[in-house]
Amino acid sequence: MIDLDEFRNSLQTMQRETQQSIKDIGGNIDAIVSARQDSNSDDEHDPEGSTLAFERSQSDSLLKQAESRLRDIDAALIRVAESQSLILGPEVELLEKNLNEYLQCKYSVGVSSGTDALLIALMAIDIRPGDEVILPTYSFFATAGVVSRLNAKPVFAESDPVTFNIDPASIRKLITKNTKAIVPVHLYGQSAEMDEIMKIADEYNIKVIEDAAQAIGTQYKDGRRLGNIGHIGCFSFYPSKNLGCFGDGGLVTTNDEELAKILISNFPHGATTIKGIGVYSQSEKSVIYMTVSSNEVNDVVRLTHQVDPKAFINVYDLRQVFGKFYISPIK
Repeated sequence: MIDLDEFRNSLQTMQRETQQSIKDIGGNIDAIVSARQDSNSDDEHDPEGSTLAFERSQSDSLLKQAESRLRDIDAALIRVAESQSLILGPEVELLEKNLNEYLQCKYSVGVSSGTDALLIALMAIDIRPGDEVILPTYSFFATAGVVSRLNAKPVFAESDPVTFNIDPASIRKLITKNTKAIVPVHLYGQSAEMDEIMKIADEYNIKVIEDAAQAIGTQYKDGRRLGNIGHIGCFSFYPSKNLGCFGDGGLVTTNDEELAKILISNFPHGATTIKGIGVYSQSEKSVIYMTVSSNEVNDVVRLTHQVDPKAFINVYDLRQVFGKFYISPIK
C-alpha cells in the first residue's frame, strides 16, 4: 500500500522545486535578453532587441501556463494513489481513448516505452530470424536494436540529404525476397515521404511500421496524423519527447483490427479478453508471446498525459519560443 501522507509531501516538495526551476528559466532568459539588447543599443531600429522582447513576453505567458498545470498533475497523482490501480488501470485506458481521437486511429495500446512499441509492432507482424527489415541509416539505436533482438536483419537505406529521413528510392533498391517490413522514422518530427513508401510497400506486400517517437501530433500533407499512415505507428513518451511523462512510456497504434488483437494480446501475456476486444490465445499465436521487458504500462507513469488539448498545444508553443530564441543569434 502507498502511504498517502508521505506521497502528498513528496508531491509538494516536487511542486516547489518545479516552480523554482520555472522561475530560474525566466530569470536566465531575462539576463540574456538584457545583454543582447545592451549590445544592440547603438542600432536605433534594434530589430533583434524588439524580437527578443516579444519572445520574452510570450515566454512569460507560456511559463505561467506550464506552472498552472502542476495542480492538475498533483491531483492526478493523488487520484491514482488513492485508487491503488497502478497497472493497466482506467487512467491508461482513458489516455488510449483520447489519443485514438487525437491521432485519428481506431486502436492504440499503451506500452512501457517507445522501444517496446517498436518491438511489439515487429512481433505483431511475425518478424522472425532471418527476415529483413529496411531502416534509415540515421536514427536512434532502438530502431535497429529491436530488429536485432528478434534475430532479424536490419538493412540500412540511404537518407535524404535535405531532410535526413529515409530515401524511398534507396528502399526500392534494397528489397529482396526476405524483406518483411519497412520502418520509416519521422526524424525530429518531420515526416518521411509516406506516399512513396506506402506505394512501394503495397507493390511488394510489405508491412510499414512508422517510428513516430519524435512526431506525435505532426500532420502529413494530406492532413493525416503521422503514425496513422502505415500499418502500425509507434510513439515514445520518454520525458524529453514532445509529449513526455514521468518515467517512460510508449504507444502503438493501428487501424487494422487483426493487428490490434495481436498487439493488445502481447503485453498481458496472451489474456483472451481485454479492452473489449477478443484477442488470440497463446495456442493460436504462440510465436507472439515472447518476453518483453516491463511491457505493462504503469498508471502513475502515464496519468499525467490526461490533460486537455490546449495544454498539449501550449507545450509545442513553448518549445517554438525557446527554439526561436536559441537560433536568433545565428540569424
